[in-house]
Amino acid sequence: MAKLSRTERRKKELRRRILQVLLLLLFMACVLVFAVGGVISGRQKKAEEKKKKEAEIAAEEEDLSRKRQIIEEADFLAEGYDYDAAIELLEKQRGYDTDTEMINAIARYKAAKTNLESKDVKDVPHLYFQPLIVDPDRALSTNHLTEESVANNNAWMTTVDEFEAIIESMYDNDYVLVSMHDLVTETVDENGVTHISANKDLKLPPGKYPYVLSVDDLSYYHQYARMGFADRLVLDEDGAVKCEYTGSSGETETGDFEWVLPEINAYDKLQSDRVNDKEQFVEKLLVITGAILETDDAGRDPKQQLKEDGTLQLPDASKAEYLTSEMHEADVEVLRASLIEDIHKLSMVPDLSDRNFASNASGVAMK
Repeated sequence: MAKLSRTERRKKELRRRILQVLLLLLFMACVLVFAVGGVISGRQKKAEEKKKKEAEIAAEEEDLSRKRQIIEEADFLAEGYDYDAAIELLEKQRGYDTDTEMINAIARYKAAKTNLESKDVKDVPHLYFQPLIVDPDRALSTNHLTEESVANNNAWMTTVDEFEAIIESMYDNDYVLVSMHDLVTETVDENGVTHISANKDLKLPPGKYPYVLSVDDLSYYHQYARMGFADRLVLDEDGAVKCEYTGSSGETETGDFEWVLPEINAYDKLQSDRVNDKEQFVEKLLVITGAILETDDAGRDPKQQLKEDGTLQLPDASKAEYLTSEMHEADVEVLRASLIEDIHKLSMVPDLSDRNFASNASGVAMK
């Protein structure tokens, strides 16, 4: 085997070293790629885990919000003494039988239901109203209308204020608005014929009395235009029935201010909060000693926590108590009686304390 010259050996050695350097660089590049890839993968994994956690928290908050909304709807039904519907609503919810709040709510409804008593549906007052007068200055003034139109409006129509006073008077005298369908039961025989009979199971608390309300002629006559009545019924962005009304200056407004239907809807919403009326007579100040309240993990401030959960978590050494300014029951009753008397005087609405008033009365007859 021929010997390589010194020059050739040097060239060979140089090529070998160059190859080693290239292999080393390639190895280092691979290590760097894997390292960077690992870092990126780790960051992506952390980002995905964070996103997943945020999604789980958002889902939990959405579920909690939906649950609170369902319980509020059930409470609203219960405030109208429809405990069966309230219980049915909660029992339709997935996992209701393991949810403490829903279990407690159902228990409250069932306990309250035992205090109800059946009412005689054959002696239920029926109030009916025609279109309400929004602007008495136009509808009842000969400066704007003929004497005949004013006389007809005054004889057959009811103003918004009169309507609200009548409904308020019914509430104050322990009447509860029920549906006409609540007064009857429907059964279908084997021939498919529907039979209607008096509902013997309409139940309300002792001392409460059912009444029904209807609208006579739910329509807008052309002759009512510019007479102080609403123009038409419309739906707002939430799908609720509202009124469109043209004022004396030609401006158009939308709201709950005229027709009986939106008036009743607004009044029903108002009454859902009246279970707290007694508490509003007493000013309360919550005093917390030995603790600093902070926002919780859900971002709720202490006031919101107390309102939504009904509880606050405090350290062992701290305490919480209310400072109250009490109003005696007798004072409350005197104030209530005075308000009712003023309502009757100012609105010329009869006192419905007498349970034996006519079983059918129009808004006109009661003005």
